[in-house]
Amino acid sequence: MEMKSGHKNTSEMVERTLFDTIGDELRRARLAKNISIEKAAQALNIRPKYIQALEENTTDAFPAPVYGVAFLRSYAAYLGLESDMLVKQYKEKNISPSSTPADFPIHSETSVIPEKRVLIGAGVVLLVLVIGICMIVHFNKTVSENENTVTVDMKIMETTPIAADVPVEKVLPTDTEKSEMSAAIETQPVIPTVSVDYPDVTGERLGNPENARVVLVANEQVWISVSNPTKIVFNRIMNKGDAYFVPTDEKELRLKTGNAPALTVYVDKMPKGTLSKTKKVMNNVKLEADAFQE
Repeated sequence: MEMKSGHKNTSEMVERTLFDTIGDELRRARLAKNISIEKAAQALNIRPKYIQALEENTTDAFPAPVYGVAFLRSYAAYLGLESDMLVKQYKEKNISPSSTPADFPIHSETSVIPEKRVLIGAGVVLLVLVIGICMIVHFNKTVSENENTVTVDMKIMETTPIAADVPVEKVLPTDTEKSEMSAAIETQPVIPTVSVDYPDVTGERLGNPENARVVLVANEQVWISVSNPTKIVFNRIMNKGDAYFVPTDEKELRLKTGNAPALTVYVDKMPKGTLSKTKKVMNNVKLEADAFQE
């Protein structure tokens, strides 16, 4: 977005012009790629009304200005635009330096409804608590019954005369009992050790790790899209520590990303460095093991 010399206006009008062109540029990029607002919203996990607000320069639609920054960064990267430049213009117009921290985490959705995995995790925790309470109640009941039994046995011993010089017979396990004990020891489950092939992977493992030769690990939040000539195989925003295992049964896979330095490439479990050190937006990157061997 260049401005010709000789047509300078006041500071307020310049800022206004820069901001108005953000929505226009987003809309033009989306239409050029023949992408609907609904499709973009589904790919980025952002409500369609926020996508529309970005294209219409409607900042009042966001819960806070920082949400507009987060959604703009993700949407611009998704469309293959220079997200940093657009975000800078947006901040200069809408956010004062003291209103928000410099590094605001990007959230793809502002809904207060918990995700499915959060609900599942809460259910598991609740189930464990219920089982633990039941075990504690059962243990206390068993201990109480044993104490009553010991008390009765002690009273019987106190009232029963002990015969003098009565030999005590040693009770030893029979051969059958010994065999059963040995079999029980041999059949105890062995806990396997966990092999850590990718030390940088601390988040989700996306795709099928089995037989995958090429693995993409996110060093920070990054959007990627993997496709072949006929379809999109994978499309989402990865968080720091997430890993995507490139499938081996798909041919002619190509990668598109808006932040190439945020991706570390592994080939046959060996790190090959970041996808790029300087270039952010990359298209049509071959996801074949031989392409990264050089």
